[in-house]
Formats: sequence, C-alpha cells, structure tokens
Amino acid sequence: MASDSLLDGDEPTEAWSREHLVLAEATASEADGPAVTVVVPAFDVAPFVVRCLESVRAQTLADLECLIVEDCSTDDTLAVVEHWLATTGDRRFRLVRQPSNQGVALARNTALREARGRYVAFVDSDDWFDPDFLAVLHERAETTGADVVGSGWRRPGPDGKIHQRVSPRGKNRYYVFQIGAVWAKLHRTDFLRRHQIEFYTDNTYAEDLSFGAHELVHTDRIELVDYVGYNYFLNETSVSFQSHPRFGHQGRDPIVFLEHLLALESRPGTVAFDRELFRYFSYRVFFSFVLLCGRGWTPAQLLDLIRRFDTFMLKAYGPTALWRNRYLPWGGPDEPLVGRTMIAGVWLLRRLGLMPVFARLYCRARPADHVQDEATTIPATAVGR
Repeated sequence: MASDSLLDGDEPTEAWSREHLVLAEATASEADGPAVTVVVPAFDVAPFVVRCLESVRAQTLADLECLIVEDCSTDDTLAVVEHWLATTGDRRFRLVRQPSNQGVALARNTALREARGRYVAFVDSDDWFDPDFLAVLHERAETTGADVVGSGWRRPGPDGKIHQRVSPRGKNRYYVFQIGAVWAKLHRTDFLRRHQIEFYTDNTYAEDLSFGAHELVHTDRIELVDYVGYNYFLNETSVSFQSHPRFGHQGRDPIVFLEHLLALESRPGTVAFDRELFRYFSYRVFFSFVLLCGRGWTPAQLLDLIRRFDTFMLKAYGPTALWRNRYLPWGGPDEPLVGRTMIAGVWLLRRLGLMPVFARLYCRARPADHVQDEATTIPATAVGR
C-alpha cells in the first residue's frame, strides 16, 4: 500500500496518485451515500432468501442500501430475488450478478467495492436480522467512533427452537476474531478501504476469520454491544454446515490459510495486540479443521497434515512455538468450555505422543478408500514441505 503522505518536496508517484484518487472517490461516495450498506451473498437459497431480504427491509434504521450478490445459483434463487424486487419496488435494494459461480468470499468482495454506505453489515441469505439490529449497532458506532461494532447472535432451527445463544457481555476486543464470522457486526467502510481489508479468496476455508483477523490487527477501536439481534439459521444444506470435505479438496489446505493468517503479524500499520493470543486462536482454528474434517481421512493423512503444521511452526517461530504459549493448553480469555476441552485434549495427546493412536481410532477412512490423484491431493506449501 502506498504511503499515506508525501514528504516536503517529493513528487507523487503514479501508484500513490492512483491509490489516493480511488480512496478520495470512495470517501466522497460514502459521504453522499446511506448510513449502512447491507451485503447479501446469494447462492442456492431460494427457500430462504425472501425471509432474509424482508428482515433488511423491516429495519428501523431506514437509511440503508442492500446489495444482493447473486452467485450463479443452480436453483430458483435468481428468479425469486427478481420477483421480490419487482413486487416490492424498493429502490434501496439492488441486484448484482456475478459472471460465474465464484464463492461467498468473492461475492462479498464485489459488494464491498460497490458499497456506498458509511458502514457495512453482512447477512447470509438464509439468516435474518431483528428489526432494530442496524439501529443498535449504528448508534454505538456513531457515539464511540468505533471501526468495528460486535454483537451477539442466536441459532434458531427449522422448528423455531433456539439451539444456541451467544452474547459478548464481559468479553474483550478479541471477540471479533474469536467469533469467526463477519455477521452480527458493523464495519466502518473507510476503515476497511484504508487498510485494504477484503475477504481472503485463495482458500475456501474460514474466509470470515481472516477478515476479522485483519480488523483486529489494524484497529483498537472495537466496541461490543450486549445485544442479540442476528439470527444464524441452522440450515443443514448450507455450505458452512457441510462437514468432512474430502481430504485434499481444492481450496481446503489449512496450512496455506495458517500461513496467510500468521503473516498478518508483520503487516504494516498494525496496532498493539496480544501476539500469543493471536497465535493461540490460529492454532485453535487449525485443529478445529483437523477434527471437523479428519473423520473422512485416513490416519496417515491426518498425521501428515500435523507434521506439516509442526514444520511450518518450527520454521516460522522456532522450536518453542509449539508448546510455550501461555494460553496452551487451557485456552484464551472467554473461551467456551468446548473450545478449551478440544485444545487441551489435542495438546495432551501430542505431548504424550499418542496422536498416532488417536488417528487410528478417529479416522474412518482407510487407504483403499482414497485414490489420491493430482486433483485431490493437498499441495505442500513452500514453508510446509
């Protein structure tokens, strides 16, 4: 990123001028635009998308625009959205069509570049807002000058039962990273653009977490509201609900993602943050992936991935990185019991040298079940070989 200012007597370079022209145009657009841009990526959600859009339309904060990014659905999502737009005639809502199916990260990035609001909120197309969601978060952002405002969420199921409820009460700023999602938050648009924060597109795994990590290292102006107004629907057909992807599925190499995540520590323009806690959360993300997907792997595949993790950490941080972290094995602040138990269990198995035994018991696949070919093998990264 170009320097934010020029020294006396310096001539602006072409790159400096181009970047600051883009930022100036974006800032002017935000000044003339609505209070909030709501981003709705939509792919194969025909049964749910109208409920989502109606919840945006019902917001008590009416000064908004909504960008619906249709990602070449294979069902009737596009027709449903077009019919809804024609029926409501609400000019605050705009359909943006992707040229091909590119995934949720690129869909969100498309909307971020077109956003005119002073703030951005994300809602998945099978989820919905409570009517005062934007108003509550917007008021906190405006009164505190926060770059990010986080709130709580609930987990309703198809039967209407609430399966989970999470509130940020008593939590600290690391909640925005720990929660691992961009929804249930409000993000200041000029902050995102100033630090070039977008969704990580080189891996289909945990792109939300990468976005939150970028925010965490670039600002300490993070506010939390003791409020629950986001409904994270328990949709068993959604991408996030589908577990156990086939080992080696393109775009699911957690070592590549881990390398990207930990590289943020040395990114220019960062604020003071707890680096050991940041690494602990990255460690947790990696082993969450291993446990989520490992059931469908062979024991050899699971152990090979862990060896690559050890090689990466050794090369990046030295021989003490794997064990001398003050948050291991008992977890970070505000860590849920299930998270603490998972990390402590993995840590203990590794310390006792019992991971091979665990892999044989945990992994359901056997070598004969997996015919590895070039298209289905996770590539070793340069640091992970």
